Amino acid sequence: MPTELLSLAKIFNGRLFRIPDYQRGFAWGERQLADFWSDLLRVGLDRTHYCGQLTLEQAPQESWQQWTGDTWLMEDAGYDPHFVVDGQQRLTTAVILLHCLLEGLPEDHLLAGESVKDLRQRYLAKSKGLLATCLFGYARDNPSHEFFCTQILEVPSNEYHGVRTVYTANLAAARDFFRKCIAKVDCEPRERLFKALT
Repeated sequence: MPTELLSLAKIFNGRLFRIPDYQRGFAWGERQLADFWSDLLRVGLDRTHYCGQLTLEQAPQESWQQWTGDTWLMEDAGYDPHFVVDGQQRLTTAVILLHCLLEGLPEDHLLAGESVKDLRQRYLAKSKGLLATCLFGYARDNPSHEFFCTQILEVPSNEYHGVRTVYTANLAAARDFFRKCIAKVDCEPRERLFKALT
């Protein structure tokens, strides 16, 4: 796969991401989250925030056809399914922060020139009728997947049965950390943070 320098907006363009089952879960603690947040606060409008290498692998058809409830995105909407081979801690953190930046804003509120509703569809979960697919998540049999989709991204599902692990606790702690940080900023810095992140 070619090496390219891409923004988060370009990385999420028409792609679905899954953490393969051989990867460990989300392990970042408050120190890494604080560093990530601090880096974004320091990025000016004339600077770029580099968040490290991301290694993706195209998911073969025999794999993504097993992703119950998600196949419509590839078959109907032409999305490219990818496994996140390296960089999942940073990408997970970015998605959690994106959700927190959009959380609580009205759907028609404009952020970086797009409605919150459209931004949710682009970065968090794509909907078709009653179907909603998280654009980033874990292998379906990983307890972190349903927790991430329902408890972090707030995408309704009948599949979540309350299973919690050390990794799901880390996901919840990251969400809570960013909620506290965002509560201290008003709308203008929120938009600047969103632009720096994406």
